[in-house]
Amino acid sequence: MAVENKYVTTNFANGELLDSHVNGGSELVPYVVTFEVAAADDNGSIYRLFRINSSDVIYSLELSNDAITGGSDYDIGLYDITTDGAVVDKDVFADGISVASAGDKTNVLTAPDIAELNLPVWDLVSGVTENPQKQYDVAITANTVGSAAGTITVHALVAKKG
Repeated sequence: MAVENKYVTTNFANGELLDSHVNGGSELVPYVVTFEVAAADDNGSIYRLFRINSSDVIYSLELSNDAITGGSDYDIGLYDITTDGAVVDKDVFADGISVASAGDKTNVLTAPDIAELNLPVWDLVSGVTENPQKQYDVAITANTVGSAAGTITVHALVAKKG
């Protein structure tokens, strides 16, 4: 085996300018949103958290929650803000999260592949165009909401295209 001493991004060696999302220079914006799930909420409830641009990159997405009995299938994705709030991709960031047990800052940015974690929203979702001015709601969809009330807090760190 050989000892390696190489650039892992060929663009460095070529002297090319690199995307600020991946190699520094982006503004990082934190979001912290806390809300209540009521025992009377129905399956299919949508909890809109915050808005992002299609050019943004979600660097981290963490969930803290009370134990919500039966809350076995929650997704995190995108909803359009201009077409009556229609779903764009309800599980682009996370699919099938259980909140039946309490959690503390659990990583829920689990749906994208490892190679996709530095991509802007427009590269993650089919049909989303490369438009830094287009906004979407990041939302939790409770497919199986559960039968108990509980508090959920979402922590996100989002890179704005610089």
